[in-house]
Amino acid sequence: MRDSNLVPVLTELFKEFRDPSFKEHMSYIQFSLWSECPPSETGMTGLTSKARSHVAPVMGLFTTVGLLVAHGVIDELIPASSMGGSVLRSWARLSPYIYEERERRSDPHYGVFFENLAYRALQNPPSRLKRRMRLKRMPRQWFFAGWEGRPPEEVAALFAPPPVGANQPPPAKPDAARPSQRTP
Repeated sequence: MRDSNLVPVLTELFKEFRDPSFKEHMSYIQFSLWSECPPSETGMTGLTSKARSHVAPVMGLFTTVGLLVAHGVIDELIPASSMGGSVLRSWARLSPYIYEERERRSDPHYGVFFENLAYRALQNPPSRLKRRMRLKRMPRQWFFAGWEGRPPEEVAALFAPPPVGANQPPPAKPDAARPSQRTP
């Protein structure tokens, strides 16, 4: 992210993404849209008002985030790591309507920021994100390590990597039984 002044903007976008009504819109797109408005019969402008009321907020949010990514305002890893699966599921369901709308409008760029966001999410699956972002994982037994009530530095020591050379055997001690080989 280039500018810390964008933190409030991103916070608001993620707040919208997590809102229960947004989840309802996503659910409608995933499970009801195609049966109520078959994609082969309409573009975006031909959707029913009910369908539009669900599609517009989702497409609007992902277009806005895609615009910010395309202009380099935010790094593609931010949305890919937090909403990539939702972007891809939405694109899979909405792309036939978007392609049809492009033809109807003779506008090959309609929905291009959403499409670009979907492409970037596809290029950054969770396995790749883990490597690119250097994400660390907690050991499975962390909860059972008896950390409750311990000072923070003691808890941190439970998960610290071993010191360099910790897995090496101690250095050999000089053999005390061996007589010194001094010459007079």
